[in-house]
Formats: sequence, structure tokens, C-alpha cells
Amino acid sequence: MDNPRLKSTDQIIQELQSLETTTASSSLYEKMQVYVLVSYEDPSDDAFYNGEIVKINENSVSVKLLNGSKKIIEVSANEVFPVDEDAEQGVSDLSKLSNLHEAALLVNVEVRYQRKEIYTYVAQTLIVINPYQNIPELLSQDAINHYLNDNLENLDPHIFAISKQAYTQLWENKKNQAIVISGESGAGKTETTKHAMRFLTYLSGHGEYEGIEEKLIRCNPLLEAFGNAKTVRNDNSSRFGKYIRIFYNGKTKSISGASIANYLLEKSRVVMHSAGERNYHIFYLFCKHAPAEILRELGLTEGDTLDMDEYLYLRGDKDAETINDEDFYLDVMASFKITNFSDAEVHGIWTILATILSIGNIQFDDTLHQEDDSEPCEISEESGKYFENAARLLNISVDKFYKAITTYVRKIGGAEIASPLSKKDCSAYRDSIAKALYDRLFNWIVFKLNKTLLPPSTSQAISIGLLDIFGFEVFPENGFEQFCINFTNEKLQQLYVSYIFKIEEQELRNEGLEEFITELNYVDNQPILDLLEKFPGGIFNLIDEACSVNSDDKRLLQQIIKTHKENQFFAIPKIESDIFTVFHTARDVDYTVNGFRVKNLDELRKELELCATESGDANVREIFTKGVGVEDQANKGKFLGAKFRRQMNAVMEELESCDCHFVRCIKPNEDKSPLKFLPRLVLLQIQYLGLLDSIAIRRQGYPIRYTYEQFFKRFDEIYPDREKKNNILMETPPDWQNLVEDIIDEYLPGIDEKYILFGKFKIFLKAEVNVYLEKAKLSFLKEKDIAASKIQGWLKARKEYQNFKSYLKIVARLQATYKARKCREEFLDIKEKTLKIQRWARDIQYNAKADLRVLGLEIFKKYLAVKMNSLYQLKYVNMAITAQRLWRGYKGRQIASVHKYIERLFNTRIFRPSWERIYFRMRLRAAVLIQKLFRGYRCRKNETYKVTELREKMKQRKLDKAATKIQAWAKGEIVRKKLNRMTKAAKYIQGYFRAKWTYSLFKKISMEVRRIQRAVRSFIIRSKIIKERANKYITQESALLNNLLLLEHSELFSTIPINTQNYQVQDAFKTLSTIAESTANLNKSNLLNTGSLAMQSKQISPFHIEKMYFFTRVLDMELLTDMSIVYDPLWSQQLETLNRESIAKEEQIMDIELGGCHSVAITNRGKLFVWGWNDKYQCAAEGLTSTNKPKLVEGLKEKRILQVSCGDDHTLALGSDGAVFAFGDNSKGQLGQGNYQEIRDVRGLNLPPCRQVYTAGSQSMAVTDNGDLYLWPFETIHGERRSYPMKVFNDVIVSEVSIGFNFAIILANSGLLYSLGSNNKEGQLGHGDALPRSAPTMIASLKKQGEKIANVSCGFRHVIARSTLGKVYTWGWGSHGQLGHIIFSSEYLPKIVNIKGNRLKAIQVSAGLKHSVILLENRKLYWAGTNGTISSQSTFQEVNLAAKIPEMFEKANEFTVVRSQCSWSRGLGITLITIADIRRLQTPPSKLSTSLNLLASKWNNRYIEPPYIETVANFYPAIALRKGSPPKQPKTKRSDVSPFRRKDDKLDLESMKEKIKAILAKPEEKWTQEDKHLMDEIIKLKPQI
Repeated sequence: MDNPRLKSTDQIIQELQSLETTTASSSLYEKMQVYVLVSYEDPSDDAFYNGEIVKINENSVSVKLLNGSKKIIEVSANEVFPVDEDAEQGVSDLSKLSNLHEAALLVNVEVRYQRKEIYTYVAQTLIVINPYQNIPELLSQDAINHYLNDNLENLDPHIFAISKQAYTQLWENKKNQAIVISGESGAGKTETTKHAMRFLTYLSGHGEYEGIEEKLIRCNPLLEAFGNAKTVRNDNSSRFGKYIRIFYNGKTKSISGASIANYLLEKSRVVMHSAGERNYHIFYLFCKHAPAEILRELGLTEGDTLDMDEYLYLRGDKDAETINDEDFYLDVMASFKITNFSDAEVHGIWTILATILSIGNIQFDDTLHQEDDSEPCEISEESGKYFENAARLLNISVDKFYKAITTYVRKIGGAEIASPLSKKDCSAYRDSIAKALYDRLFNWIVFKLNKTLLPPSTSQAISIGLLDIFGFEVFPENGFEQFCINFTNEKLQQLYVSYIFKIEEQELRNEGLEEFITELNYVDNQPILDLLEKFPGGIFNLIDEACSVNSDDKRLLQQIIKTHKENQFFAIPKIESDIFTVFHTARDVDYTVNGFRVKNLDELRKELELCATESGDANVREIFTKGVGVEDQANKGKFLGAKFRRQMNAVMEELESCDCHFVRCIKPNEDKSPLKFLPRLVLLQIQYLGLLDSIAIRRQGYPIRYTYEQFFKRFDEIYPDREKKNNILMETPPDWQNLVEDIIDEYLPGIDEKYILFGKFKIFLKAEVNVYLEKAKLSFLKEKDIAASKIQGWLKARKEYQNFKSYLKIVARLQATYKARKCREEFLDIKEKTLKIQRWARDIQYNAKADLRVLGLEIFKKYLAVKMNSLYQLKYVNMAITAQRLWRGYKGRQIASVHKYIERLFNTRIFRPSWERIYFRMRLRAAVLIQKLFRGYRCRKNETYKVTELREKMKQRKLDKAATKIQAWAKGEIVRKKLNRMTKAAKYIQGYFRAKWTYSLFKKISMEVRRIQRAVRSFIIRSKIIKERANKYITQESALLNNLLLLEHSELFSTIPINTQNYQVQDAFKTLSTIAESTANLNKSNLLNTGSLAMQSKQISPFHIEKMYFFTRVLDMELLTDMSIVYDPLWSQQLETLNRESIAKEEQIMDIELGGCHSVAITNRGKLFVWGWNDKYQCAAEGLTSTNKPKLVEGLKEKRILQVSCGDDHTLALGSDGAVFAFGDNSKGQLGQGNYQEIRDVRGLNLPPCRQVYTAGSQSMAVTDNGDLYLWPFETIHGERRSYPMKVFNDVIVSEVSIGFNFAIILANSGLLYSLGSNNKEGQLGHGDALPRSAPTMIASLKKQGEKIANVSCGFRHVIARSTLGKVYTWGWGSHGQLGHIIFSSEYLPKIVNIKGNRLKAIQVSAGLKHSVILLENRKLYWAGTNGTISSQSTFQEVNLAAKIPEMFEKANEFTVVRSQCSWSRGLGITLITIADIRRLQTPPSKLSTSLNLLASKWNNRYIEPPYIETVANFYPAIALRKGSPPKQPKTKRSDVSPFRRKDDKLDLESMKEKIKAILAKPEEKWTQEDKHLMDEIIKLKPQI
């Protein structure tokens, strides 16, 4: 940084202006500690991660997470917030933080919460975090005494401090005070309100409760018992809103009375509550602890105890963990007495509670009603006793009660007609009387309390109000209750913001700076309130109107949509449903309209009401009658919404007349756990409660404020005169203001009050002034650091040299000692190993002989065992033979006896002959058997030796096998023992070397660890110093970019657009205004008189020719980086120059294309102009100097160019004869010349006649007249890049093509889409995944839907397409809303786009860098996404052309849009529209509109010529239809023509075969480039061969 002291005042002002818009957030730099916003998809409960910036990219920031994962993520700069060290310490007032943002606020609150410091200030607002536990030191009597006796300035944040401040201001200002306490259910509003009331009673002068103070405190138990219930979020949740006013006596300053107003009691809880919840506390207190005789008297039980499960209204949880029902009941009974409730009135309360419980158990039987609908439903037999008990308690007849809940009475012609009700309606009427009874009971209790508390007169009294109101609510399904609650929060938000504005006013007054109050401003939410309640079209009014007439919820929704469809704070889903959306200040909320009318009616049928008003019980009758509000008694409360709005408006009027003090209660978790802090949940509540609005208001004025002492201590380092400083500091007290003025005079001489204000006690600075001073301080400290570093470096070098010399001596001694020790250790080691080897060898020899002895013994034992087994076997065989012999003898004798008997039997005469024959046969058979046995015996006897030999061999084989096994076992044992000994020895050796290596490694690691520790400590210290210095430094890039964008817009549109939602742009506008005063180009009147807009929109002659003229204008411009380096003067100024010169020549610009560092424009005469950098010959001119004015491309001067397209550093142009020309960078083969040489002029491409060219990045495509698609450069199958055009399809006729960032979409004549590309991270290829495609692949989902595409356009990473039916599909990148699907996520498949409130067909689509544009058939433009005009717009909204180009579109039927186009590069993006001047036409409007629609639907390409349409062509000027006749060029050899084709275009197969043989004869590594090219051609021709 230059020395700030040497700068002039003008230089300082200029630098401050450049810094003006960069101070809305701290600058980012590498190694900076930051908080990173956690995405909603992240499942953790964290809202921010700690991180460190690794790299700052063009549109994003790379951050390394410090949560243990060390993962590097890439996020938007808007999601990164600098770390604030004060926040991490937990300051008591958040407005004192230098970097106050959501992350710092959240961290600060969490730090304090973990220290049990639940109270924190944000300026004058108190934040209370529910601790879900009792913290005695915060609320004890000692704490009360401390806050009673100490000064406010010395008190820490506390509800007692807010109460004391209200009480103090009550008497100082003599003006009513109000404490507004808000937050979600479970955030601690009720407890905070009780603590505030308790402290206020002490402030009134009484140490103990006396008189009215005690009655006031005793109101809380009654209100909690009857108005609070257990929910899933809170055991003691208030289900109503209340405003308590405490009145004070102006003389004694003591409490004179109080009043209570209640709002919107949740009546539905009486009859129904969710799981895990319970009904109002009073039901459980009464049922559990009321005397048994009362319960029996009221018919609730017959015994001494009551079973609560018996009653349907009490089903569910019966207990609350943090509530003691018995103590609570006793507290309620004591409160009844103190607040003057009589015993009869208390008995009447119990009677109504018992009546409600009995009514809840009434069930209906509709058997007779189903058979005959003229018969009413009957009371079921089981619930008859409950029905009779309810009638008894109400003291009315059973018949009257039965008729009231089962029939509907109507009056027709003066006669009453009773119609039976269905079972469902009977149940609904049963519940309605129960809800009405409880509502009247609660209102009556509040009425009785007010009667007790109100002072005799309130006209002269002053008061402090306590508003305990429900917080903003968003549920999965939101009904009428949430609608009313969120309306209340909008009212409170408006009050809160205006209150913060008043505080800023007061601070400026206190400092004596009243004249600067007018510079403050804030955003009002009045439009949202008008949407909700403004008469006659407010939603509340429409609900009341629907309740007044015979309507239903569906008609109500239709009426709401019809009335508010154009409202920017209202929306409906694309798919028809019963939901509408309101964009609240806190968050968008979807409301379900079902039940709105019923809940708003809030009326009780007359028959049911008479059941209570005509009750025979006086107490019941009084409670029900007096429980009606004043408005209802005056017949003004027919509708609940109207009554609630009147109550809220009355409260708002009361609060606006008071000094307000705001308390924001926040719950840290959902499960009511002590000291558990969920950052994401807390962040949502911080956003809902609008806690940062106060900071936003402050930043509108002078956001940086110091006391003079603080300022001096912060910038003490840059004080110019040290001696004077020491003299002033010696004074008592020092003149701090004098010291501050010296610093300002030295570094900011001549700076006026626009940047700095001197108050009585403080100095007020613009943010850019603070940044300037921080930079000056940083520069001063940097110079000191440099000098100190040089001295330290010299000292360190000298010390290191001395240490090095001493280390050398030590190392030499150590080396000598080490070598001697090592030699001795090696000798001893070798000696020890030698002895071990000798012992091992002796053991082996001894063990070898011993093993042989053992083996012989084992073999002998085995032999003996085998021998003994054989002997035993022989003995057993002999015994078996003897047994067999004896058995055969026995059997033979038996058979002989049988034979004798048979012989005697058959010796008779009859059987003798037969027997002889049989006997002969038997003998014959026996003889044969004997012969067979004998022959066998003789054979065996002769061959016995062979059998014996075989048996011996088998036996020997068995013995051999046994011996082999024994030998194997013995050898294994020997080897295993030997191996074990060798293994042990190896382990000893390995262990020794490992221990030695480990020890040396340990020593090395220890040394390295010490080095690393020193380096880390040094790094931490340096990082801390750098962080402290650089945290205060803010870059100028953001301000410069905004200023450039405003200058470009002012040049393009003659106006300076200001986005009211962008505070940085507002700040930049102030700087721009200063520049504009000295810049003639920004003079609007001059621009309007001499600019191209004025020329094109000038009045036409009355004697005009009836023709239609076309020209193209820039509709929007987006700057992504500083392009002033490329375009000097500004891009828009050069375009304006070209526009004026062209119009003067009766030409019009028809298209503009953007390259990386150059731009190209084409006129309707086909002339090509280029401007920008020429470092790579992008401007087709000699020399590397950039152009500061659009120049005609000399190489195409004689050509008529129809279309042009730009890549990063090159340009393609399409001539009227179909020829394609290229110029610019050719380092990647972008120019399609078949080489990579530098080309300085325009070259033609060897392509057939073409009808479209397109290029982006370094990729180029061309579509021929025949529908062929050519691509270049490309990679071959060998992985080599080729720079000549290659045909992509063989069987697909291409209509048009569009290219995005590393991907392309191809439209075929059949209406099908194909995609290819290496970049598919966002699903832009449309296939439902993120995988790249190297070859064109059809997008199948559109084909399945039967859609034919007529027009397609690619953005940076998204695509928009139009079908022949006029439907629009988008897919790809969607984080900026460019897809128009409401959500901001990417789409991986084409998804249809719905434009709210518009069913017209689309006739054109186009895609820009981060936005999309649609032209409908009414020729109105719609856009979505992010560009120079809109930011993150996720739905398609109509473009306000009259506001953008009022000179042409303020009047209707003079100019109309016929074409929309987008062009983008990585640094710049523009949106173009082609405008038709139709002022000269006399054609009837309807016919003209049809013709223009037809023209726009056909003019989809980027041709300068409109399409020829017979019905419209008569209106074209001659120049629009001129095709041109350029001179014939000599034919050149086309690179796409195959070398294997003859002149008749047929393949020369013989030549091809010879070439293939010649190439294949060589090894592939010896192929030349020409050989590879020929093989590629052969592969391409393969389908045709």
C-alpha cells in the first residue's frame, strides 16, 4: 500500500469511494478463519462449520473444514462469514461485534449459553435462551437485590434489567412503557413474563407481596392452569396470548391496579390433542386432587378416586415431568381466595369442567337414521349416563339437550323445521358446545380477575404493559390458527423495526447530530400486511366474505388467487391443491385453506347456546353469559378473524403509544434437555425473530462507532507525533478527542461529514473509512515487521553459524565413539553367534543318533505287535473249524433221521415208483455237487502255493505301508525339531536388528517431532498475527464490480438501476452519483437526445413507407469480473459507439456475441465488427494491441455474414453462401484447419454448405444444409486430438445445436434431443445421472413423453427447450433459480416449467449464464434465475420492458419483441432482444398480432435475416431479405472428403485395400501421422463399405 500520509484529499476520496460497497461484509483472503453455512441437506444439527479458506475462486470460495474431516468444499462467497474473536469470547451486547452476522451472533449466544449466561443484548433487544433448568444465581433474592440497587449501566443483560429500564423510563419520560415478549412454544415466554412481573412488584416499593401486588402475582397460577397445557415442546405451554397492564400511582409510584387482555385461546385442545400432549392443566388438577365428595356430587365417579382413562377428552398423557399437579392445585385454590372468587363461583367452575368431561363421553348410534333419514341418531346405551349427567349439571331437560345435539332447526316462513343430523354432525355439535363452554369459562375468569385488579380510574394512571404473545409458527400443515398467529408477528415485526429506527434516532440526538437523522431508512413490511388485512381485498376480508355467503373452502381459495395472483408476496403451487403461500418477513408459509371458513365463523348454534344460557344453575348461566367478549355482546364479533384483528390493532395502537422494550425468547432444543444447544434450530428462530434488522438499520448510516478513547487505543500505532501523544496521555484525564482529531487530520485531511461525524462522546465512521484506517495501520505494522524480520534474520543466521561450528566438533567426537562401540559390539555379536552355532551342531549330532535308537525300538515294538496278532488269529481259526465240524455232524444226523422217516413212508406200494424217481434225481444232483466240490478241492490243492504267495504279498504290503508311515513320522519329527531351532535363532537375529532399527527410527522421529512442534508453534503465532491484521482488511473488488455494472447499465439504458434489496448497490450508487457529476456520458438528457435509443425511437415521418424494421438491443447485462481491463473504454460505451455509427449509415445491429476477452457484433447488412483484446488475434488484426473501438473485420469485408458465434478466444462466421470462416486462437485446433499453427487472419473451413455454426469454450460444431453435424477439435481412438471437422452422425438429420460449458445438446429434425459432453455434474445432459457421455446419446425421457422439441438453448450448465406444442422444459444446474421450478436444486431429467397465471404457449426460449428467458405467444418476455436485474428468482416472472427501455415500450403498439437471445462468457453475460418497429404498419391489430406470432415462432436461429413467411414478408424492408452475391472463391480441398472417393463420389475399394496392406505391413509404433489419419478415415467409412 502507498504511504497514506502522502496522498491528496482527492486521492483519499477516490479510494474511499472505491471501498464504499466492499464494507457490507469483511473481505476474504486465503488462510482466513471463517464460518461456513451448513446446507439444509446436511443431517447434522450444526448451522455453521469452522473452516479455513484455501482458495478464492471467481464465483466461489474453497474452504477446508476444521471439524476433524479436513474436507475441502467449494461454496458461494455469500455462505462464508469471517470469524469474530469477540463473539467466541461471548460478549454481553452483540451490537459491539465488529463483524456482526448470523454466524457471529449464533456463536456468541452459544458460548454464553454454555456458561449458563442465558441473557444477551442485541442493541436494546434482550435475547433469552431457555435453559430448561433452574439457575438459582440468576433469579434468587440476591439477584433481585443486585438489580434493584445497582445502576443500569453496570448491569449485565437480564429480564430484571429490562424491567428496571422500563420502570425508570416510566417516571423519567412520563410515558407508558411496554415489554414485548415473543418466541416459539417452549422458548420460555411464560416464565420470563412471570419473572418480569415479580421484579416490577419489588420495584413498586414493597419487599413482600402486599395488597394489589399479591393479587397480581396470584393471577399467574389461574391463567396457567386454565390457559396452559403440556405439548411435545413444552410442559407448560401457553395456548393463548395475553397483554397485562400494570397501572402505577403517579404520586406514590406504587402499583394501583392491573388489567389483563387475552387473545385467541386454542379451543380445539379441549376436545382433541396430539400424542404425547395433554388437555389444559385444570382438568388434571381437578380430577386428581379435588375432594372425592365433589367428584361424586358432579357425577364423575362413584368411588373415592376418578379414572381419567374413562373420559375421552383426557385420553393420552396424564402427567408432566416438570409440573407437580398437587402443589399446582393447592396454588390454584389459594389464588381463587386471594383474587376474590367465592365458593359458589369456584363450584360453578368445577360444574362446567365436569359438564365438559361428560359431554365428551356422549356417543351416538345412527342405526335408525341409516334406515330412515327422518329419524334422528340415538344416544348409545353405554354413554347414556354421561348424557344424563351433562343435562343434570346444566340443569336443563334431557329432551331439550337431546334435541339440541341431534337435530338442526331452521325457520322457513315463520315455522320451525327440525332436520335430523348425521352421526358425524352430532359429534361435531357435541364438541362445539364443549369448546364454547370452556372458552366462555376462560373469558369469565379473565373478567373476574380484571374486576379484582382494575383501579377505580385508569384515565390519569400510567402503566407498564407485558405482552406475552405467540411466536412465528410454521408446521407441515398450517391452518387458520397459524394464519392469525403469523399475522400478529407481522404486526410486531413492523413495530420492532420502527422501534429500532427510533433508537438510532435517539443516539444521534444524544451525540448532537440531529441533522443526520434523515439518512436513516429501513424496509417496511406494510405490503405484506396489506395482503393480509387491507380492505376490501385482504385475505382476512375475503375469508369473512366467504363466511357471509353460501360458499365453501374451494371457492374461497379461488377468490384469494383471483385477487392476489399478481401480488409479489403471494403464490400458489404449480399443481392444483388446497394450498396458497404467503411470503412472510420471516419465512414463506404454505397455508391449507381447508377449515378456514368453519374456524372463522366461530359461532354456536342457537339451540346449543340456549342449553347454557337457560340453565337452571345460576353460576353456569352467569359464567356462560359474562364469558362473552364486549365485541360479541355488541354483535361485532361474528367472525373470529375480524375480532382477532380488532384486538391486535388495539394492542398495536397501545404499543405505538408506549416506549417499547423487546424480549426475544429462543428454545435451544426440541427435547427440553438442559444446556443442550442445537445451532440450526436456534438460527431459524433468530431469522424468524428478525434480530439482525437492528444491525441492518445501523449499517444504513454510520455503522462504525467508537468512543474517542476506544478509537485512539485501536489506532494508537499510527499516531503521527509520539512526543505530543505522551504529553496528552500524561494529562488527567487525557483529551482523547484531540488525539483522535490528530489521527484523522494526518491520514484523512479534508474529509467532510459525508464519511466522518464527531459527536459529543463518540466518533461515527462510514465502513469504508474504518477500512481505510485499518489498511493504513496494517501497512505501518507491515513495515515494522519487515524491518524487525531483517534484524531477526541476521541475528538468527549468526547464531546458527556459531551453533553449526560447535555441532561439528560434537559430531566428530560422537562419530569416533560410536564407531569404536559399534566395532566392539559387532565382534561380541559374531563371537556369541559362533558359540550358538557350535552348540546347535553338537545337539544335532547327538540327537541324530538318539533318534535312530528310538526309531529302532519303535520298529521292534511294532513287529512284535504284528506277530502276536497273527498267532491269535491262527488259534481262533482252528477253534472255528472245530465248531463248524461239530455243527455239520449235528445237522447231518438230523437230516439222516428225516431221510429214514421218509424212506419208511414211501416204501409203500403207492409212492414207491414216484419216490424212486425222485430219489434218483436227488442222488444224481448230489453226485454232481460232490463232483463239483471235489474238482474245486483238487484245484485248490494243486494251486495252494499261489494262494499262499498272494497272502504273503498282501501281508508284506501292509507291513511296508506301516514302515513307510513310521519313517515319515520319524523324518517329520527330525525336520520339525530342526526347523523350530532355526526359527528361534532367526527370531533372535531378527529381533536384534529390528530393535536396533526401531531405536534409530525412534531417535529420528523424536528429532522430527521437535522440529514439527517448533514449526507448528511458529505457524500458529504467525497465523494469529496475520489473522489479527488481515481481519481488518477489506478488498475493493466488490465495490469496483458494482460500480462498473452501474456504469455499464447507465450507458445501455440511460438510467442507473437500483435494487432496493441490495444494500451494497445502494451504497455503490452514492459513489456512482459522485462520478456521474463529472462524467458527461452519464448525463441522461444528453443520452436521450444523442444516444442510439433516441435515434431508434425518434418520431417517424407522416409520409412513411409501410414497412417493419428490425434491430437488436441489450436488455440486461451481468458482470462477473472486472472487465475494464479488457474493454477500455467500457464495453457498453464501445457498443453505443457502434450503434450510433450504424444507425447513421442506416444499418442496425442484429446480433452480439461474447468471447472470453472479445466481442463481435453483426449488422443487418452482414458486416462483422469486433472489439476487445487481440493478444491471440481474436480481432483478426495484425499486432497484439487491443481495440478501443469496434472495427470492421477486413477479411470479411466483401462477405455477407448471416450468423456469428464466439468461443473463448476465437470466432466462427457463417456466410450467406453457406461457407464457414474462422479467426482467433488456434492453439487447440479451434479453427478447424487441421493444424495448431498461429493464424493471424480470417480462414475458411473445408466444410459442405452450412446453415448453422456454434462454438463455446474451445469446442465448435457446424450443421450443413443436408443436416450433417460436424465437430472439431476431437480425440481419435488412439487418444490423439485432431483439429479438422469430423462428421458426428451417419443416420441422424440435425436441425440445430447448442453448446454449454463442456457439453452440447443436438436437436434432430425428428424432434429428438441428443447430448454429449465431459461435464455432467449438474445433470445437464438430461439422462437422470451425473455421468459424462463421449458420444451423442438420445434423451429418452422426452421421447417417452411423446414430446418433439422445436427449439433448444444451453446456458453455462443448464438447458432450456421448447416443444412443438409450446411447452417448456428445463434441466441441469439450478442453484440460482434459472430452472424456474421454485426450488434451487439441480434437475437431472427434463422437467416442465409452469408460468404462474399464464397458460399461453412459448414460441422462443434462450439460456444465459445463470438465467433463462421465455417468449410467449403474446410476445411478452419472462425470465428466471440471476442476472444483472434479478437475483435468485426461482419462478419465471414477466420482464418489465417499459421500465427497462421506456423510450420504446411505454406506449403500446409501437415496438414489439420478436426474438430473444443470450450470450455469455466467463466474465460477462448479456440478454438481447430483437425489436420490430411496427409504427409504420396500418394492418389491423388482430391480423398483425397473428403475423408477428408466426414470425417469432419461426425466427429461432441467430440469423440476421428473418425467416421468409408469405403473410409477413410484404412488410419486410428490402435489406431484410437480401441474400447477397459474394464473389466466387477458388475451390479448396475439403478435409471432410475421403481420400478413397473417386470424382463420382463412389468409394475406390481397390485403392483402399492397397493402402490398408501397406499400413498393416508396418509395426504400429512406426505409423506416421498420415497413416493414422487414413486408418481413422477407414473406420469412419466402415458402415458404408
